[in-house]
Amino acid sequence: MLIVVLGAVVAWLWSQLKALRASQGALEERLHALEWRLHEAGQPDRHERTRPTAPADAPTDVTRSQPAAVDPTAPADPVADEPREAAPPSPEIGYDEPDTRGGLDFEELFGRRLPIWAGGITLAIGGIFLVRLAIESGLMTPPVRVAASFAFGIALLMAAELAHRIEARLADPRVRQALAGAGLATLYAAFYLAGSVYALIGAGAAFGGLALVTALALGLAFRFGLPTALLGLVGGFATPAMISSEDPNLPLLTFYLALLAAGIAYTGQRMGAAWLGLVALLGGFGWGALVLSAMPVATQDFVATGLYLVVLGAAVPVIALRGSQSASWSYTAAAALASIQLAMLLALNEFSLLAWGLYLLLLIALAVLGWREPAIRRGSGFAAALALLMLAWWDAPARDFVVIATGIAVLTAAIPIALARLRRAGEEDRWQAIAVPPALAVVAIWQFHEGQGAQVLLAMGIVALGALAVAAAAIGRTVARSERHEWGHGAAIALIVYLALLTLVPNTAIVWSLAVAASVCLFALPRWHHAALAILGIAAGWAIPTIAAWSSALAPAFVGMPAAASELPLPTMLANRLLPVALLTALLSWRLDGRLRELRLITAGSAIALAVIIAHIAYRQLFPLSDPQAFAAQGLLERTGWQALLLAAGFALVAVGSARAASWAVWTGRALVALSLAHFVVFGLVLHNPLWDAQAVGPWPLANLLLPSYALGAIAAWLAGREIERAGFARGRLASDVVLMALALGFVLSTLRQAFAGSVLVASPMGASEDLLRSLLGIVVALAFLAWGWWRKQRRWRVGSLVLMLGAVAKVFLIDAAGLDGLLRVASFLALGFSLIGIGWIYSRLLRSDTSEAPAQA
Repeated sequence: MLIVVLGAVVAWLWSQLKALRASQGALEERLHALEWRLHEAGQPDRHERTRPTAPADAPTDVTRSQPAAVDPTAPADPVADEPREAAPPSPEIGYDEPDTRGGLDFEELFGRRLPIWAGGITLAIGGIFLVRLAIESGLMTPPVRVAASFAFGIALLMAAELAHRIEARLADPRVRQALAGAGLATLYAAFYLAGSVYALIGAGAAFGGLALVTALALGLAFRFGLPTALLGLVGGFATPAMISSEDPNLPLLTFYLALLAAGIAYTGQRMGAAWLGLVALLGGFGWGALVLSAMPVATQDFVATGLYLVVLGAAVPVIALRGSQSASWSYTAAAALASIQLAMLLALNEFSLLAWGLYLLLLIALAVLGWREPAIRRGSGFAAALALLMLAWWDAPARDFVVIATGIAVLTAAIPIALARLRRAGEEDRWQAIAVPPALAVVAIWQFHEGQGAQVLLAMGIVALGALAVAAAAIGRTVARSERHEWGHGAAIALIVYLALLTLVPNTAIVWSLAVAASVCLFALPRWHHAALAILGIAAGWAIPTIAAWSSALAPAFVGMPAAASELPLPTMLANRLLPVALLTALLSWRLDGRLRELRLITAGSAIALAVIIAHIAYRQLFPLSDPQAFAAQGLLERTGWQALLLAAGFALVAVGSARAASWAVWTGRALVALSLAHFVVFGLVLHNPLWDAQAVGPWPLANLLLPSYALGAIAAWLAGREIERAGFARGRLASDVVLMALALGFVLSTLRQAFAGSVLVASPMGASEDLLRSLLGIVVALAFLAWGWWRKQRRWRVGSLVLMLGAVAKVFLIDAAGLDGLLRVASFLALGFSLIGIGWIYSRLLRSDTSEAPAQA
């Protein structure tokens, strides 16, 4: 059954190859015909150039544009006019022509194609089993067994040659192909028996024999066709499995497999069948996995295995795919499989220097072969990445680590840099030169950083890697500048700078050291701002935990649970982490090129945000607010002071920015003003309003915290409305005035409540007289709104006045009057009635004056 399936696969592959060749030939013929016609259309017939001009009424020669010019005066050829019979197909072409009907013809495959090829494979396997039967029966000594194998193989090859010579009688080339393939497989087995199983000949003789058989296979493939090479591939890779041995010779076995894969790859390349070399590579790596499963421990065994994998990963793909137009993925896959199996060999041998040398040999081979073939270098990148992973896994002595890391750096980073210098580097080469030095530095820190104290030797090694990264960046800038490559080089240099500082300075000074390094880069090499920005990103990583701690401590405050100062980050963290990052972002926003407007805005915004966080943490040290009593006593004072700081900073930035035409300052000031207003609304009006939360405002009427608190909110609302209107939004003033009306009413009601309750407004319940006074004060405030609207000629204030008056009247009728009786009820209604009459009279006078002034102004 195995033979049938294998024969079917071989037949299908051969039919597909023939179909592709036929299609290629037809396309080439059509292309040549088209080129000839285009050439003929572009050049007039040379006979017409010498012929006299024909009369106007002469008939046109319509045959002039045909491929063969015809002389109209020549006599007609009767033979040419007769229909020509097609030439009979040659025997070889007729039998090998693929079925043009499409699909898989059962009779064609299992009746005509399969038996001959299966017969060749059966002959080879039969010979092998014949030898085994003789061995098990004790009929043949080892020398006789080997001689019989040689004799049988040679006989099969002679039969193939005889079939080739009498091709006219056989009329089928597959007979000679099957016999040749069986003979080659038998000869491979014979030399393997003689050298590896019975040791009848030495390693050199076995090598010569295998080389001879491989050369013979190549020659016969060119003589008998591609199926011979395919059968040789199957038989050659099946030979070690068929001929078992309790103590195989791994060096000879791996050499045999490497020679077999290389020979088949070369044959396929010469015959235009690169896929044959890929199949040989798959077979070779399959045997590589079997060899690794045997866990070679002897020195000669794993050296031979390593060399075999190096040949498969680097040399065989070059042989098989030379000249192929779609070989890039094949090179990468071969190098990846070789590097994976070499990594397994490295782990099996406990990362010995000899095993590392074999891996470095693969990198050398890929570097040398990839110098002229760019497609190979992509596989080198995969091998480099796997080498770095294995280097990180290795529990290495320092001296051995330095040796191997240096080799990896030279082969995977220095060579791509050299290619870039010669303007021959591709995209993968440039990214490999960018990534390898910082990756090696990370592995070195992972292996040897102790976490405390200065490690000068480790720092020197990382600085050497930094020099490699700087060289890559400098050469990359001179060869071909690209923004994404600039960012890559900057990130690599920044990471190496950070790792070097990590080995020299304590953690408390690391962020300041990063800030100094980025500042030096900005002033000394302003065009290398990518590195400075990357260093800023690393420094920000140190600041993020502090920012997160600040945010998590303040998060409960948004649901009414104030945070104590002890829950905020410590001042030392503020000084060591946040402050240097804030200064560095500010410096970057100042020193960056003016063309990098987006980056300047981002860094400026980040600097301002960090400044706000730093100022808030420092400010909160003045107000510990460690318990609810302290918060009730000092909470309003703390919030009022913070709002005043935000408002003052915002107002100053808006003023300076407007005077100097600095848009960033104007927008920053606007943001601070909006933040001050938002802080007052959320915490001062909604969450901790003294009207319903225990907040001490002060014992004195008017001379208390209510006045500055509401005044700051009103100023912030007015400034916000003005700046919104300046920014081009027409509704900014309207929103600002609505907020101002609400703040005025809140301040009046809070002041009334303070007069009755004292410092803490919720300390005593509200009485009926106070409640009635609230309604009357509402009417008074409404009148004030009305007067302000009339004086400023702003209708929205008059409308606000009416809304407030209607609310006050509704409260009196629906709430206040229900709780009064007797003379108090009569007095309240009388006062309300006279008030309404007076308000109506005043409002009508104001409106009349507005309507009379309008025509006069017109």
